[in-house]
Amino acid sequence: MGAYLCIASNGVPPSVSKRITLDVECKYRAREEGQGEVVVEERWT
Repeated sequence: MGAYLCIASNGVPPSVSKRITLDVECKYRAREEGQGEVVVEERWT
């Protein structure tokens, strides 16, 4: 998650700015191998 400030200017006043907050959700898979067994986990972050 993060906040971003976008400023648009084309040389003609006024410049315009907008602040947005971005929250990304993605699914990841973690694999851990040890002593002959495999563990697969899926989580939303």
